[in-house]
Amino acid sequence: MPFCNRTKKSECCICLEKKEIILSCKFCVEGVVCGECGLRIIEDARCPICRQENWRKGSISKKKVIPCTIDYNLANIEVITDEIEEEPTRSMSCDDRILLLQRIWDNLLLLLGLIVISTVSGFLTSYIFYSHETFQKNYAFILISSPFIGLLEIRILSFCCGCKQSQWD
Repeated sequence: MPFCNRTKKSECCICLEKKEIILSCKFCVEGVVCGECGLRIIEDARCPICRQENWRKGSISKKKVIPCTIDYNLANIEVITDEIEEEPTRSMSCDDRILLLQRIWDNLLLLLGLIVISTVSGFLTSYIFYSHETFQKNYAFILISSPFIGLLEIRILSFCCGCKQSQWD
């Protein structure tokens, strides 16, 4: 059984070195080509040994490679040296987005709580200071003005309790 222990390493017919063979000839036994040499003769349609057409039996594509022969005249190329300094754009990670949304949510809850507390406080103050008849006649005005009265009360209480001005600004 001569083919049981056969490896793909054989002697390349071009460079004569034992390498992995990627191309072989359909017609002759000696026409075997390694990967490095195969890239050099890929454009040649004939076997390097028997010179037969359509000889390839292997893994290199049969499409023809067309070399680029365009010469570039570097003298006509204008070099632009103006450098635009751009700040690197930093995309937010998932954790940063979650923290931002949490801060927004916390601030909205604080604002809502402040509005509710100031409205209730202003409404109770108006109820205490106005008589029952005046309170019923001007109910819409008292309801609209109670958040402002409550905010004023909270501001006055913050000064009396010793809160720093920087906490409110």
